[in-house]
Amino acid sequence: MKAKQISTILISVMFSLNAFALTIGNWQGAPQGDPNVPAGSGKWTDAYWNKPPVRLPLGPSVSGNEIKIIKSGSSCVLDCNVGSYECKLSIGGGADLIAAPKLEIVNGGSVGMGEIRVGSGGSSANGGFGGLFQTGGTLTLNHKLYIGRFGTSSTNPNEGKGFYTISGGTLTYAAANSEGGLYVGAAGSDGQAEGTFTVAGKGGKINVRKLYVGSDGKNAKGTGTLEFELEPDGVSAINVAEAVLLDASADESKAILVVNADMSAPKTDIVLINIEGANSATGVFDTINGAAAAEGCDVLLKAGDGDYNYKLTYKGGSGNDIALKYVKLTPKAQAADANAAKK
Repeated sequence: MKAKQISTILISVMFSLNAFALTIGNWQGAPQGDPNVPAGSGKWTDAYWNKPPVRLPLGPSVSGNEIKIIKSGSSCVLDCNVGSYECKLSIGGGADLIAAPKLEIVNGGSVGMGEIRVGSGGSSANGGFGGLFQTGGTLTLNHKLYIGRFGTSSTNPNEGKGFYTISGGTLTYAAANSEGGLYVGAAGSDGQAEGTFTVAGKGGKINVRKLYVGSDGKNAKGTGTLEFELEPDGVSAINVAEAVLLDASADESKAILVVNADMSAPKTDIVLINIEGANSATGVFDTINGAAAAEGCDVLLKAGDGDYNYKLTYKGGSGNDIALKYVKLTPKAQAADANAAKK
């Protein structure tokens, strides 16, 4: 074969790989009643991807390829190191949160992934709800992480509604990844997306290069919610190396902050978003716990042992962090008396 012919074939193959995205794995969940396939445990490595079942290759090199967890009500558990991928991971296909397909990352689980879409509106005709729950392990971003993404697919134009809760383990980004962004309700193209990112307690570590809530400042419009569930000794901060953008599309999007405490809360200042270097947040949250989230606004947290009073600041920590400044604690008995006196 002549060199010119070989060159033409190689160019054609490269074009076809880049022009057509390939679904290399479609999670079906553990099968029931299939005599040819064991019931499976529901783990990532249990090889029940696609039909017939296949074992996912490690590190597919084509960035346009896609892994999908889209079967309504299914849950895929990641409990070991399955390598690093450059392709997309889409989680979505439920009509509501109960039916949402889920990826669970637990102790021992580790994966690197290209673009991740939690609450991917275009992945399934059944709906756009999807969830990711991390109690351990490591998720490394090789590109962007979208929590809620509107489906641009003409066949599945669902509004993406994504939920990510981290209570343990590490969410981080690859050093070579210039993106490394966490987009919460901020990836809607010309449609709407809704995303909620919840930090539960101090067990998790969150490091991202960029943080966008409610909008990406371009075409995307949506509602993004950051929720922090405090423990008595605080909560893990979201560490951001570069840009923080809040509600960049103003009235077309919303950036919502929710903070709550159960039994008790810290009697000290609490950094929620730690912005490294001299960078600072662009924009502000629309609301915190339902009230306007302006600089210095009052924040009341009702915990089991009393009422905790804080003030919200965008100039906390080292001077550019988003934090709650502690004011006072009104013990439960005193708080009850004060509430009774108001009636």
